[in-house]
Amino acid sequence: MFKMLDNKAFNAFLFLFLSNILLMIIYIGFNLSFPSYVQLKQDLAFVCKEIFYSFGLFGFAFYVLLVLKKIIPSKIIGGGILLLLIYNFLCFFCDIFLLFNFQTFTNPYILDPLLKTNIKESFEFVATFFSFKYIFMILVFISINILFLRLNIRLGKKLKTILNITLIAILIILVANLRKNYKSDNIEDKYRILNGIAHTRMVLSFINHHSLGLGSSDKMVEFFKQKDQSLYEEKPKENIKNIILIIGESFAKNKSNLYGGYLDTNPILTKLQNKHNLALFTDTIAPAYSTELVMRSLLNFSNYENTTKKKQWYEHQDLITLFNKYGYKTFFISNQETTKDSAAFLTSLNASYAYFENKFSNPIKASEKSKPDEMLFDKIKNLTLSKNNFIIIHLMGSHAGYENRYTKDFEWFKEKDIKDKQKHKKNTCKVL
Repeated sequence: MFKMLDNKAFNAFLFLFLSNILLMIIYIGFNLSFPSYVQLKQDLAFVCKEIFYSFGLFGFAFYVLLVLKKIIPSKIIGGGILLLLIYNFLCFFCDIFLLFNFQTFTNPYILDPLLKTNIKESFEFVATFFSFKYIFMILVFISINILFLRLNIRLGKKLKTILNITLIAILIILVANLRKNYKSDNIEDKYRILNGIAHTRMVLSFINHHSLGLGSSDKMVEFFKQKDQSLYEEKPKENIKNIILIIGESFAKNKSNLYGGYLDTNPILTKLQNKHNLALFTDTIAPAYSTELVMRSLLNFSNYENTTKKKQWYEHQDLITLFNKYGYKTFFISNQETTKDSAAFLTSLNASYAYFENKFSNPIKASEKSKPDEMLFDKIKNLTLSKNNFIIIHLMGSHAGYENRYTKDFEWFKEKDIKDKQKHKKNTCKVL
């Protein structure tokens, strides 16, 4: 097989293979920050196995390309290799970005909030996490790629024979494992072996995103619109006239003085707590790590156990429909933009009145700063209420960049307050 490899093709194959190994080494590096012998052992086994399979996969891909060279012009084959290298760059950069910021690879659950976020949040996300170090890394990566293509690597006959035999053996093992896992009903388990390779992981993430019911917005919108809104015959046990649910996104529990934070961040809530008018929960955790996935459980009765391929999250009863059926007038007021298949927008479809700060994302105005949450007061004050009302107030919360989330008169804390406390904590650690 490797007899057929010309210089540039072999160099490209080698570069793709080494790129994937580098990602695996970085992945292990991040896991070493949180040492656990069992976890480290599992990760090392995973990395070795995926390096093994990636060698076989890349070798096979380039073997196919070079066999096609007999029937397809060399320029087209060269173009195919170039496209593969560009795709390699995209996969590598996405995984590096996610590893450095979130300690994870590309996966369907990461794709979901990225695909469903609005344009304003996308701009702010890039502004918050993207820095010049990534531009530097891109330039270094491209430079190394160019250097690799210019290298003159010669393989001896014995080495070529060893590589051929190794490649054939790996491919046999890879196909056998894929065939074994393919019997699984879970699509993630079917192709688990390929999840360790950046190039196949990207494709599988998009496939899994669809198969896990994370997409298909038109179907979800239609389902919500057809929900039965007829009143229940039974009445609520307690006739509470006004129920208000405030969703404050991106609340950092560890930064709040209510949960042991060192800055007095919640003085009004603290007063309520001191008067025993605030129930503070200390034994709860979020059902997921992204806003969109959390909202799917928060706004209806779906959870990890009862959401399956047969019954998706949006097929469970939602809060707006529930209160509609009990005779409440329902409101959904949001300081965010509409995103067609987000849990917030879908839940608002059956509300008596729904308001979003921006009905549609406008690319021209996307870079504008979001309005502070207090702007919703005017809308709330002018609501036409009924005898019984259920109001959901959906805030922008502490989303980065946080400096855009409040007006200047709320600029209570200074950078010095945080630095002084961090210095004190470091000195305390040294003493201990």
